Amino acid sequence: MAFLGVIKALRGSVGAERIGTLVAQWGDELRTALARRIDKGEWYPYAAFAQLLAGADAEIGDGKGSLCVELGHAAAKNDLSGGAFAVLRMLASPRHLIGSCERVWPRYYRDAGRMEAVSTLPERTVLRIHDFPTMAPEHCRMMEGWMISAMSILGATVMPGARESRCTSLGAPYHEFTCAWSR
Repeated sequence: MAFLGVIKALRGSVGAERIGTLVAQWGDELRTALARRIDKGEWYPYAAFAQLLAGADAEIGDGKGSLCVELGHAAAKNDLSGGAFAVLRMLASPRHLIGSCERVWPRYYRDAGRMEAVSTLPERTVLRIHDFPTMAPEHCRMMEGWMISAMSILGATVMPGARESRCTSLGAPYHEFTCAWSR
């Protein structure tokens, strides 16, 4: 689902033709994955997803992850307003969404570790992704955007400073995302 959502968002922002030209240059795994029609019910190699995010950030974005944050915002809006997890919008509170992360994560990513809600408290919410040392930094930025937007869609006001506070690419044992929010 994440792969298809990023492709759709990029096509919508810069056009299908330009994206088609660019992705052909962004890596072998991505080129192979896109050689056939994308199917939302199929799993794609993580390397292709990482190449898609890195290529988009370098060619279309600022090379510092801001495009990936925006892609995360767009994905959350799609997912919670008619996409895969629209029911969460109707039923879930921000704390419920945070607490359900262990069940939601494997619906997006296969062989990508596990997500854990360490704290669901509004004053200090902490999520961790364990056993996924190869998670691309661009994916980390995308997750920041997804989490902030998902919380907002569910009625929370996320305070400034929401971010990935620990990352395996910087030597941490896991990825850790922290924020504070209010209703």
